[in-house]
Amino acid sequence: MKIKCVTKKKADTVIIEQFWNAAINAKEAGFDGVELHGADGYLPDQFLGSTSNKHIRGGSVENRSRFILETTKSLASVWGADRVAVKSSPTGGYNDMGMPLEETLESFRYLIMELDAIKVAYLALARYIKMSLFRRKRQSPPREIFIPTTYYWSI
Repeated sequence: MKIKCVTKKKADTVIIEQFWNAAINAKEAGFDGVELHGADGYLPDQFLGSTSNKHIRGGSVENRSRFILETTKSLASVWGADRVAVKSSPTGGYNDMGMPLEETLESFRYLIMELDAIKVAYLALARYIKMSLFRRKRQSPPREIFIPTTYYWSI
């Protein structure tokens, strides 16, 4: 196996291709669909965040959203959009992720509208809650809410 040097400009393209290959493998293995985990500081979340994405595709909301959108489209090319979902965490928090409120609202308004245009199966929004708060009370935290992509929260 020959090792290739990946430049910053090509890094996201190589990674999207790896997601595409994983989607093919999942389909061949008999999965029913795939969910792009873009929450809690995972790589798609890092591309979207204005505080973490300083080099490759930082700047505008469109540039920061491009990795998630292109990856979602590549997954949909394998599965069809109705078998692809995206998980994200607008409130950040985990792994020191998060953006100022105005940037969060702008970023997720744009991202959700674009994902709706792709017609993904669903969008899972995860809310970060400090687990230590629930350990004292011995409760299970509410972790995710599922929002059909044809509906939006009011901003």
